[in-house]
Amino acid sequence: MRIPCYCSFYIRILPVRSGRSVIATSHTHRISTRPGLFASRSTTNSLNGNMSTSTYTGATPADMKVDPRIVAFFERFYAVSDDPTAHEDYAQSFLPDADFAMGAKKTKGYEGILTLRQGLWSGPIKSRKHKLSKIFPFGAGSNELMLYGTVDYGLKNGKAVTCEWAARAVMAEGQQGQLKFKLYQVYVVRLLLAVMLLPIGKTNSPPHHFLLDVSPLPSMTILQ
Repeated sequence: MRIPCYCSFYIRILPVRSGRSVIATSHTHRISTRPGLFASRSTTNSLNGNMSTSTYTGATPADMKVDPRIVAFFERFYAVSDDPTAHEDYAQSFLPDADFAMGAKKTKGYEGILTLRQGLWSGPIKSRKHKLSKIFPFGAGSNELMLYGTVDYGLKNGKAVTCEWAARAVMAEGQQGQLKFKLYQVYVVRLLLAVMLLPIGKTNSPPHHFLLDVSPLPSMTILQ
């Protein structure tokens, strides 16, 4: 059974001539944009060695200069995010004094980020597959960004969940000139997933019994 859940996310309104539609509810905002407003890229998927459009390659505004290292950074970062063994690589994507927030969980520095990352794989999640849809820079050449995408979760109880997610990132150069996170903050929606997390055969309540709220629920940030 696939159960959708949603995270609140930032929308930057850009002027277009026509063909744009906005659908909004009290908890989520979905936006469809006329082709051409964002530039998408194709890349080689180095994880499986074939030519494809990577799900980790985010589209950027076609009329705005974006440091190409930013796109490459997130391609690698979300591939690392989906690798349950790459804890050190994940933590090394941050500056030594970087701030990291996952919903209500906040930490700072390598050791704290490493511990939080390990905790993300110690709960009900068996697999993750991120898709980075769009990258929204604060301005031309800016290293402050908003990100939007989806993630498919495979749960240890055999179920599957797809969530929308959003994040704020501030990038800076490390000692060797490579980009790293100075700040990375993931925004989550409070979602009661007790039914989803129960073992197979134990579910008695339908999905509409879930509680959806815009407040972060610390115990559920394990899903991110």
